Amino acid sequence: MSCLNASKDDLYNKTGRLESLKRAIELTELKAPEEAFLQLQQLIADSPHSEEACKAHYLSIGLCERSGDHLSAKFHRNQLLAHFKEHPLTEEVIILQDHSSKASFSEHLKEMEQLYPNSPYLALLWYRDALTELGNRNWRQAADQLERAQKRISSSPLADQLLEELQCKRVETLLNWSEESKGAKRSCNLKLAEEALTQVVAPDQRRLLLARLHHLRGQRELAKQLLEEQIEESLNLQLTKSFDLARAYQLQSAVASAEGATELAIERLRLAAAAAPRGALQLDLLMELSGLLDQNEQYEAAIHALSSVINAPLISPLRAEALQRRAELWEIMGRDDLAKLQRGDDEFNPTSINQ
Repeated sequence: MSCLNASKDDLYNKTGRLESLKRAIELTELKAPEEAFLQLQQLIADSPHSEEACKAHYLSIGLCERSGDHLSAKFHRNQLLAHFKEHPLTEEVIILQDHSSKASFSEHLKEMEQLYPNSPYLALLWYRDALTELGNRNWRQAADQLERAQKRISSSPLADQLLEELQCKRVETLLNWSEESKGAKRSCNLKLAEEALTQVVAPDQRRLLLARLHHLRGQRELAKQLLEEQIEESLNLQLTKSFDLARAYQLQSAVASAEGATELAIERLRLAAAAAPRGALQLDLLMELSGLLDQNEQYEAAIHALSSVINAPLISPLRAEALQRRAELWEIMGRDDLAKLQRGDDEFNPTSINQ
């Protein structure tokens, strides 16, 4: 009889703890983080070693991080590690905690590989490391990390969310590496990209990557056909602003440049920049357009493209490069007064000059 009562009490307590968690989540959704945090702390105090306490620590970390209270977030993270080390939530939190500097991230990655060698969440760290290597144009290291991440994540619950992205990114990396390689190394990388491409399922992504593969192999007619299909499909769906449409126009420009059709290449890049949603891709395309215009001595048009980068509302490291390149073009055009004005005044307002 006493065992039966104990079982009922435990069930009652668990129901109460679940209700407390549910209420804390509701308070968070209602944008009442302080009340939610207090609810979670009470749950932890009442049953510090329960499953619900583990979840309460997990939720508390998110609330603390969002409010900028990193010290409290660290406390709850340490509590998870001390009392619930083997719990999947602990694994996720400890592995994915923020490390903003490159040095500390590298140390964190090595530590997590030792602490949780079989965790699917390591794939996210390898992916982040790959993105860093991509930014540094270290194609080989990036491709290796992406392959590790792809293999680890393919059999995990994270597969549905990230596998397609990892597969596309790996093909893109191998194509970038191929573009900067020569001879046997180029052929080998293109072959690896072709093999990796068989795992990409999304039709639009597959079509664009395959078109680029054909382009790099000199199979330009095949590339043109795929790109025309992508553009026609996007326009039929009235997707006049999309990453896929912008990428398709950009690849058309690359194919035209390879064939010596300079004006067509410029026109396609203009369309790419116009089709790109406002953001980093659009700025990259404008910089690419300015470079192509510069090469063909269309300096006024190049300055206009650079001014679009400079005046963009998005904070980007490309702005400094655009300012420097625009000053150089003004000097080429004999407009030394504008070049000096820009270089001599950090607060120079490009919109104040009538071009």
